[in-house]
Amino acid sequence: MLNTTRRWACLALLSLMGRYAAATEVLIEVTDISGGATPETPIHLASSMNNWNPGDPGAQLSPREDGVWTLLLGDLPVGTRLEFKFTLGSWASVEQDAAGADIPNRVLVVPQTADGTPHVEHLRIQRFRDPGTPQGWLDPDREIDVVGGRLERLTIPGGAGPAVDLQRTVLVWIPEAYDAAQHEDARFPVLYMQDGQNLFETLPGQPGDWAADDAAAAVIASGDIFPFLIVGVPHGGTARMHEYVGFENLRRVEPAGDGYLRWLIDDVVSEIDARYRTIAEPDARAIGGSSLGGLISLHAGLEHPDVFGLVLAESISIVLDPEAFWGWIERYQQAPARLFLGVGTREYGDGARNEDRNARYVAEVRRLKAWALAHGATEDSLRLLVADGALHTESAWRARLSDAMRFVWGDRSQ
Repeated sequence: MLNTTRRWACLALLSLMGRYAAATEVLIEVTDISGGATPETPIHLASSMNNWNPGDPGAQLSPREDGVWTLLLGDLPVGTRLEFKFTLGSWASVEQDAAGADIPNRVLVVPQTADGTPHVEHLRIQRFRDPGTPQGWLDPDREIDVVGGRLERLTIPGGAGPAVDLQRTVLVWIPEAYDAAQHEDARFPVLYMQDGQNLFETLPGQPGDWAADDAAAAVIASGDIFPFLIVGVPHGGTARMHEYVGFENLRRVEPAGDGYLRWLIDDVVSEIDARYRTIAEPDARAIGGSSLGGLISLHAGLEHPDVFGLVLAESISIVLDPEAFWGWIERYQQAPARLFLGVGTREYGDGARNEDRNARYVAEVRRLKAWALAHGATEDSLRLLVADGALHTESAWRARLSDAMRFVWGDRSQ
């Protein structure tokens, strides 16, 4: 019998939809041939419907007495296309074939069943990647090709919630101008980005990356803005949702957002300011991210305006729990000094079945714009970009990144 709390969390994660006439209840049943999954290291589903989060607590499978792992996805519209993979909580332990090779994304198209009976999808996992072996994961010192500058790695321990003891590799993109003789005494603005592992390369199992170096190099070369650094802070794996949410919510995820921001300021920002020639002022510090990463970035700008004066929030996850979000944000009286909001009209995907959900997603972001205008923002300090046809993907955020950078940095030109 599935735990009802788990069932509710999965419904909230993968449905977040009203009642649809043509819908099928979907149950995933997985046989783990490898034997690698345990109650301490359970199987998770990373999919196109949870931003490919490999350790999402709301998409964790539960073991039955017969050893089969199960996940109830709830009622999904018939025809919904779900791409997914199984992990043991991170991409370092993603599923593989019997020979130890990576496999393509699994695909499930929700069928119409007779008399509304549930659809049961029976699957088998041959093995999981072993993060303890050299071939099990990427070389931490591998070269990442970037344009318009160079990349440095910093190991900074810590985080919040379940990630408090995590060791993280922070990526720092440094523009060519930083090393130029004419700028040897200059100080530079900094953009801090969440989910930093997806900024400069497409990792195995991930659908894409932001190509942040390409976007930054292009806008700097145009002369529209002064050169700036980009700091990519990787998420906390299974702790991602905890760290990126700062308020109580219906997904019953223990919020650790305030602790995460404290760590970000005390450990990451302080290290960046000490190591590099930065402008240590809020109007020269931007923070950004997408989905839950956009949510915690907005949180940073509201809670710590003395540190982060500029916010870039893409596809912000107000739909996580709208009622909780609006109750939380009303504690603040002042919008960020400069705020960029981006959203696509197809965040949930194609088809008539998603029209209402997509419309609600955009409506919530428009409501956030209205809230900001009522709390000190102006049409000059706030921009909402609604991208027609854009999905909830890195490719969509990449397409809007140049515009976002130009707006966030304003008239900070050469």
